[in-house]
This record gives sequence, C-alpha cells and structure tokens, in this order.
Amino acid sequence: MHSLLQDLRFALRMLRKNPGFTVVALLTLALGIGANTAIFSVVYSVLLRPLPFGEPDRIVRIFETRLDRGWTRASFTHANFWDVKEMNQAFDDIGAFQFGSMNLTGLGHPERLGAGRVSAGFFQILRVQPVLGRTFMPGEDQPGQDNRFVLLSNDWWRNRLAADSTVVGTSLVLDDESYTVIGVLPHGEPWLNSADVFTPMVDPEPARVSFELAVIGRLAPGVTLDAARSDLEMVARRLEESYPEDNVGMGIAIAPESDWIATSDTRRALMVLFG
Repeated sequence: MHSLLQDLRFALRMLRKNPGFTVVALLTLALGIGANTAIFSVVYSVLLRPLPFGEPDRIVRIFETRLDRGWTRASFTHANFWDVKEMNQAFDDIGAFQFGSMNLTGLGHPERLGAGRVSAGFFQILRVQPVLGRTFMPGEDQPGQDNRFVLLSNDWWRNRLAADSTVVGTSLVLDDESYTVIGVLPHGEPWLNSADVFTPMVDPEPARVSFELAVIGRLAPGVTLDAARSDLEMVARRLEESYPEDNVGMGIAIAPESDWIATSDTRRALMVLFG
C-alpha cells in the first residue's frame, strides 16, 4: 500500500510538471469512456434488451416473399393476411398493423395525428395490458360491426390530454367520424409509441395487390420456429394454388424477435464497434 501511494504521488508530480500532456491524457480518457458508454448503450438497446412484452421469444415478425422478384421480406397484402391468419396451425394468433395519419378536430385547433390501424388481436399478441380501459375485442375489426373505437398512445395521452384519467368513454372526432376512447396503452417500443392513436383495421373488400401490412405472430406453446416455417410454407402453397394470378411465387418468411431491431449485418457492425 505504501508503494502504491508513492507511485500515485510521483504520477501526480509528473502530471503537474507537464500540463500539456496532462490535458491530452484527460481528454483521451474522457473520449474513450464516453465512446464506450455510448456504444454500450446502443448495443444494449439493440442487441441485449428483450422486447418489453410478455414472453417476447414467442413473438415473431412474418413476411411475404417473392424470390423471383428478389423480395425476401415483403409486407403482406390485406387478403393474404386474413387468409394466413385463418389457415395457419402454428400460432396462437397473427396480427397486422399499418401506420398512417388521421385528422383530429374538436379539441381546439385541428391536428394531424399519427394513426395505427391494427387487427383486433394485435395487442393481445404482445400481451399488452392497457393503463386505462381495454384493448380491442375479437370481432371489432370485422366489417358490419361497431368498430368506431380508438386507443390512445401513452405519450399522446400525457402530452395532449394531461394524463386525464377520465378519458375512457369520451369521444374523439377523427377524419370527421366520432370514435369512442376505450383505453390508454402503456409506453413501449417498438410498436406502442409509433402512433398517437390506434383504431381497428377493417377491410370490407381485402385485396391481394398492395403489399402494405406489417404482420406479427405469437407461436403456440411447444411450436418451434422451424415448425412454424413449415406450416406457413404449406399455407403459402395453398394460397398460390388458389390465387395463381396474384400469388405466383408466394412464400412466407419468419424473423425471431431478436432480429427485429437489427439485421445480421447491423448486429455484426455493432459488435465490431463494441469490441
């Protein structure tokens, strides 16, 4: 211990005698520590931290593929989504979402809000419990049903409505239609903060020509990724046979939750920077 203290005193005397070197050394240390802290924060957020949902290892992204066109991860068409949701045997449920915008009026000046349209079971797949109220019920995304319901994002509820605890049951006028507020979502990435409001995705006449739906699914208990891939490929072949004009070359791909935020190339680059 005495020797260590002597070494420290000697080091401090040398640093006082060489202020230029001392400044460079301190700046180097500060930059090194800052850079390492920043890179670790990114690596943790992207690669290490699990998604903030129940049993995230059972949640997957699902894509259409058209290998003849070079599409390995395409969005779903509306009709194909509803068919895959109905025909698959590997998932507890499959849900879809689509982001856009809606005009809010009746609360002071008009506002353009980020809006998410989701299938009724989307938040159940994520195992999301609302802060207030409820999420969408089965059937509330079906044509002909009462589906003028809206869920509020946590950020918009706090920032725009001052976290009003009595908001459930009130109405918002969105795109000149009255929607009943049924709940407030918790804060959460990657989906819950991506829009200000969420409404049911209703498709009176779903088509197979526009690839615009992002799709997620929750694996059924005991079902592996490989088994789910095999099941969805069988569904894709059936849809190709049933609708050859629209679904020629159709396939379906799955990405586990660990691959959502970062592709393999991004993960490799981050690990190199971290090293």
